[in-house]
Amino acid sequence: MLASDESFGLGTSIVADAYVSFGPIGVVIIFLILGAFLNYIEYNTFIDKKKSTYFLALSFSTYISLIYACRGSVGYLFANLTYTLIFLWLFTYNKKSRYKSSI
Repeated sequence: MLASDESFGLGTSIVADAYVSFGPIGVVIIFLILGAFLNYIEYNTFIDKKKSTYFLALSFSTYISLIYACRGSVGYLFANLTYTLIFLWLFTYNKKSRYKSSI
């Protein structure tokens, strides 16, 4: 329990963040989209094992983000995915440019 003179809070949850941003209908829509996205990631990571290394990196980046998502926001999930995509693009672009220059 927090004292009345404390200057910090305990944070919010992903549900509260969606509710404040989009209202009650938005919560349902956001979590339906999030559930469909996670279903797609889980199916293609663990059941259909013919995906690329890049897809696996994106899926595990998503799983890592989910650990913090209960105390974070919806934007945190997509920010982590964006950072992973940028990193993978830079890595593959650099690798391709080095390969072309050596030929």
